[in-house]
Amino acid sequence: MDTSVKSSGFTIIELLAVIVVIAILASISLVSYNGIQNRAAHTVLLGDAKQATTKLSLYYSDNGTFPLDETSLGDASEIEASEGVTFQYSATPATYCLTVTHKRVGVQSVYVSNSSLSPREGACENHLTSEEL
Repeated sequence: MDTSVKSSGFTIIELLAVIVVIAILASISLVSYNGIQNRAAHTVLLGDAKQATTKLSLYYSDNGTFPLDETSLGDASEIEASEGVTFQYSATPATYCLTVTHKRVGVQSVYVSNSSLSPREGACENHLTSEEL
């Protein structure tokens, strides 16, 4: 007579192996998600910088000078920042420099100026970068 009882189910080792695999997959997806969020925030910075460049160029065409501060733009041409984005602006009548930063950690600041209309990584002289804010 056979008195051995066969139990069914998973061993503790098998359960731990499954938990470890799930944890590894979760950590990989979290890192990927953060990278996607940072790229999206950087794209927003570039868009805001290009929009500001266009508005400042239009202002210059209309007035023959760049606004000396953000308040000089007036309501019609006001430069609007996206959520989480801040501008730092400095100008003379013939030149301007605009640094665009994002509050999200890990997103590089960009800047535009009258001599460099395409956004570039970094900040204007005497402006703070994302890391310094």
